[in-house]
Amino acid sequence: MSKLKTFLHFDQIEQKVVFQVSRTFFWIFVAIAGLSFVAAVLVLLYSIIPPGKENVVKEQYPGEPKVTLEEILVAVTPPPTPPKYEEPKTQVTQSPEKAVTKYQEPVDSLQLKINTLIDSLGTFVKSSWGITYENYITGYDWFGRPTYGTRAIRGLRTNFENILNEYFKSKQEKITILEFLINVMHKVGQDRRENALRYFIRFTNDKWNDYRRTVRRIESDYGSRLASTEAEYEISKFEKTKLGNQALISIGSAIVLIALVGLILCFLAIERNTRAVKELLEREKKSEGK
Repeated sequence: MSKLKTFLHFDQIEQKVVFQVSRTFFWIFVAIAGLSFVAAVLVLLYSIIPPGKENVVKEQYPGEPKVTLEEILVAVTPPPTPPKYEEPKTQVTQSPEKAVTKYQEPVDSLQLKINTLIDSLGTFVKSSWGITYENYITGYDWFGRPTYGTRAIRGLRTNFENILNEYFKSKQEKITILEFLINVMHKVGQDRRENALRYFIRFTNDKWNDYRRTVRRIESDYGSRLASTEAEYEISKFEKTKLGNQALISIGSAIVLIALVGLILCFLAIERNTRAVKELLEREKKSEGK
């Protein structure tokens, strides 16, 4: 078989097999790389969109607690249980009051009304209103006779003024509470007024403690949900950034793959054309030699 026939035979094989297979693989690679490129572009566009952030709404605070007239009336209505034994009576003496000139300093009309209402409320519970002094048994002498000491007992006025200043900040609120309590004193019997005031002080403390616990729980829940939302938002941002980087890598890989396959095919085409030229030159040399 001459070289020309051999060349033509391999040329046919190259045309029918090598280049057909190369073109098929080229389009397969191009299709895969193209789909990857489109998918990577879509993922990149998705990663550019900022993630959504949940709107955390704080739970509403409950209304400020109030002690009602019905609660006080229910509390003071049951008669006190009779004592099983009779306790010895203690001698109670009022502390000597010093002559004090009231309102020497200039005060506004609301504060003056508050002071007047507090004094008026004290007239209903005289025995337990101010600081009193109580005699109590400290021991017994050689003849069995008791010896007494004296101790100060804080009255209802101190406890009442403490809750009035702690829970009611505005002067108008204090006036409203004082007028409400004076109305309560008129509603209940004279023997129940002291207990009514004690119940008001206790109920107010209990309700405000419950109110503050509820507010702290709401603030704690809101802070926890807000921190959780911020953490989820940051995680979403990080994941989208990571996804965008992967999409850029995929786009670059697809472009490189297409370029690489095309370059290989170019090399094959150049090699084929080079062989054909070389064969042509060899035939021309042989013909010239003859």
